[in-house]
Amino acid sequence: MKWGVEVSQDQIDTRTKVLEASKKLFAKNGFSATSIREIAIASGVNSAAVSYHFGGKENLLIAIFEACFPKPPHLTANSGTNYLAELDRLIRAIIGLRFSDPDLVNLMQQEIILKTARTQILAAFLSPFWEAIAENLSRGREAGVYDFDDLGNAVKFVMSVLSYPRHDLTLEFLKGAFEQAEPEDLIEENVRLILKALCA
Repeated sequence: MKWGVEVSQDQIDTRTKVLEASKKLFAKNGFSATSIREIAIASGVNSAAVSYHFGGKENLLIAIFEACFPKPPHLTANSGTNYLAELDRLIRAIIGLRFSDPDLVNLMQQEIILKTARTQILAAFLSPFWEAIAENLSRGREAGVYDFDDLGNAVKFVMSVLSYPRHDLTLEFLKGAFEQAEPEDLIEENVRLILKALCA
């Protein structure tokens, strides 16, 4: 989007169509295997329009995360903070993406697993969540809410639960169980298991 230039509704619609189409294609085929031409065809626009609005695939990837990735819930530094409620909100914000925007999650997991040059782009969006979780766990442990020895290990435990793919070929025999469970039930179960493991 050009600074200082009034943007029409048609331009906004074009950007939205390109973002949605590219997110689906990146999630399905991978970032590297998806061309600007394919994105343009799926969006119903020409390739020049994609380049005009985003300037290239990497900028398009950044725009997808800017538009779709949630911001961490605000955390208060008050001594009376309800640490469990804070952590609950953080957990739900991340896990909820698996069901509200699976294309975004698939795209994110592909880039992380492959350790591509774009991992640092994703880190800019993920880091605020991990930092907020680390801060919550640290302050909560000091307040006697959580019981663990190593902060780094506790943060990695939470990260591993939240980042684990919803569909994994190594767990194909459990696929039926995943498909039958309701999203809200799975979110509740993840929240309960994490809090139970951490609490004093």
